[in-house]
Amino acid sequence: MENERLLLKMEELMKQRGYSRYRLSQLSGIKQSTLTTMFNKRSTVSIDTLTKISKAFGMKCSEFLSLVEDDPEKNTSKDFPVYEWEALNKDRKHVVVLMMQLLREDQQETTV
Repeated sequence: MENERLLLKMEELMKQRGYSRYRLSQLSGIKQSTLTTMFNKRSTVSIDTLTKISKAFGMKCSEFLSLVEDDPEKNTSKDFPVYEWEALNKDRKHVVVLMMQLLREDQQETTV
C-alpha cells in the first residue's frame, strides 16, 4: 500500500470531520510538529503513528486501512455510503440507524 494513499485518506478524514492538524495532534497524542512534517514532507507513516491516528478517527487501524484499500470507483457493488457514515458522530449514526429501521418496517408493511 502506498504511503501517499495513507496520507491522502488521513487528510480526507480530517477535512470530513473538520479536524485541523492541531486537533488531530490533540486526539492522537502525536506532536503537531511531527504531523506537520509527516504531511508536508510526505514522510513514511509508521505503524505506531497509524494506530494513534486511526484511534483519533474513532476506528481500529484495520478499519482505517480498509478505507484506504477500497477504491470507490472500482467497488461499485457497495450500496452503503461508508465514507459518509464514517464522518458522522455517534448521535447522528444512531439517528440514521433508527431511520433505516423505520424504512425497513414501512417496506415490510407495504409488501404484505
